[in-house]
This record gives sequence, structure tokens and C-alpha cells, in this order.
Amino acid sequence: MKYKIAVITFCYNEIDFCKFAIDYWKLFANHVYIFDDNSTDGCLDEFNKYKDWITVINKNHLTNNEINDYVLIDIKNQFWKTIKNCYDYVVICDLDECLYCQDWNNTLTLLNQYNINAIIPETHNLISLNLPEYEENKLIHNIIKDEENLEPKTRQHYYKKTMIFKCNNIYEINYAPGAHRCNPLALMNNTIQSIASVEINVIKNFHLQNVSLTRKINRHIEYGKRLSKINIENKLALEYKNDVETITKEFNEKWNNRLSF
Repeated sequence: MKYKIAVITFCYNEIDFCKFAIDYWKLFANHVYIFDDNSTDGCLDEFNKYKDWITVINKNHLTNNEINDYVLIDIKNQFWKTIKNCYDYVVICDLDECLYCQDWNNTLTLLNQYNINAIIPETHNLISLNLPEYEENKLIHNIIKDEENLEPKTRQHYYKKTMIFKCNNIYEINYAPGAHRCNPLALMNNTIQSIASVEINVIKNFHLQNVSLTRKINRHIEYGKRLSKINIENKLALEYKNDVETITKEFNEKWNNRLSF
């Protein structure tokens, strides 16, 4: 790999997806930094198999095992600065967001030529009724294609999320809570300027949020209990307070409107 890339991601009990995520990281990442909230489901054992390549950082002392978007956003906006001199690019994502590109080297070389510093991958929200069985080194978007009982379908996700940043040019990322919006500043012509993020459709973000209805329901119930007071007061991540009927209805609507990929 010509370019050195770091991944910064976030984890709480991700045993269902961690092996899938690792297989994507193997394709492009030089190092992965995982901020964990005291996971207890065995995913840390999977990460610890790669101690030379994956660093787990416990952030529970900052969040008290609650979902606090203000703590998360501070980490996303600040931690990359402590490692930026070691890498060409940094990827900031949730653990259920799996980045994929057929040719990372040539794609990043082209983006360098055009001086693109903040990148929005083309996001696809994978959807399946059940959790696919893990197959080593087989990417989950291909498993979902191949498994008849899962349907080879996806649904385009409509948000655009800046996730890749060029370390030596970016000055500030400026994510807003939730990290779906940011206002990056970059060094351009010897001055700090606000820059536009650019959507690059050859870099994919396969989002796993809707992989398995049962998992999604259980996840929402668990996360709903962990919402911090500050999140609730500021109406952040309140979808985790939805009841099972609402979650199921929204999932079925997505399923019925899925598109082939």
C-alpha cells in the first residue's frame, strides 16, 4: 500500500460485526484505533488477536457507559491530531461502517492530484433479514449477494457522511454531533480555509445498521437504556427510544423498497 491510512472507530459489544469489519480494514488500514465502552460480548478478544495492528482505547471513564454524542464528537474532532504525523489519511467511522475500494492506491493518487482533502464515500445501507454467517476473508456485502435467504439487495442510504481526511492538509474537521455533518478547514495557499467535502463513488461505505432485524431491535433496546441525559435533553440519537413496533415498521419499509447493487 502506497499510502499510510489509520482508522478511528467506536465500539460497544460488536461481536456480530467485528470480524467482518476486520476483513475490510485488512484491505487498506495500517493501524486501527478503537474507542471502546467496556464491551463484554467477546469482541475485544477478536481485536486482541491483532495487537500489533489494532489499538483498543477504553473511553468508559469519559462516558460512564452511556451514549454521549458530545464526548464522541470531541474524540472524532481531536484524537486524529495526535496521530496525523504518522499517516497520509485518517478514516473516522462507526464500526458498522465498512469502507471498500477496488484500488485504494490509484484512487488516492488521483484524489491527491486534484487536491481533494475531505472525502465522502458512496454509502449503501445493506439490509438483510438475518445475520449472515461469517466466512473468513469474504466481505459481508458479497455474502449478502450470495446467500439466497438474505436476498442480493441493498438500499441506497441518503445521508452523505465525510469519513476520509488527508492528514497533512486538514487543520480542523469540525464534526457536528452525530458526525453526519462537518465543516473541515484545510491549509490552502498558505491560509486556513473552509473546504467542501467531495463524494467519491468508487469508495464505498457499506453500512450494516439494517443487517438483521432481530439484531437491530435488540440493539435499539440496549442503546435506548444507555442514552445519556445530555443526549436526551438535546434530542440526539432519540431513534434508540423507538418501540419495537416502530423499529419493525421502519425496517420493513426499507426492506420492501430495497434496490439491487
